[in-house]
Amino acid sequence: MSFGDRIVAVNKLAANSLGDVQHVLDTTQTMTVEFLAQPWFVNCRLSIKKNRQLDGLVLHGRTVESVTRGSVADASGVMKGFALLSVDGESVLGEENSRVDFVMRQYLASKQRYLSLMFCKESEWVTLKNGIELILKAAHYKNTSVAKYVSNSLCMDRSLKDPELVQRVDLGEPHEGRHTGRHNRSRSRLFRHR
Repeated sequence: MSFGDRIVAVNKLAANSLGDVQHVLDTTQTMTVEFLAQPWFVNCRLSIKKNRQLDGLVLHGRTVESVTRGSVADASGVMKGFALLSVDGESVLGEENSRVDFVMRQYLASKQRYLSLMFCKESEWVTLKNGIELILKAAHYKNTSVAKYVSNSLCMDRSLKDPELVQRVDLGEPHEGRHTGRHNRSRSRLFRHR
């Protein structure tokens, strides 16, 4: 599971609201969570050219200014006007454009040859930022930024998945890993949502 996924069921109980599964959450130590992968985000891995610019994409702050037709960004579905959510798993959600420019300059100046970037529509960026700001305010997190909260709390580094594909994750006590002897904390199975 990761940022933006929608929980469909917990232990085979429909999860339209927290109240629907509160008893399960309160009384069990293991559970099976079924979820739909988020359809909002576009991930792409872009190369950094010798001039230390992104190949096929121009950003101004968090906003995509242009996408080169036929580039990896274009093929991934990134469009002009999209907003940057993360750079190599570091969230920039809620950051000012000057801060995003600074973060990008640091990454582009590094010796890395590729950057993994996550984008969404600008309106979704604003909705996410505002929602997380409300969560932080309600939880009285005064010294935590939206970007820091997202980076520390949520996995943002997986590829865009088919939104019709439901993923099931079994959470609970560790079990012996098959063939490795290592303990795994979760296992997942994919199946088509009908």
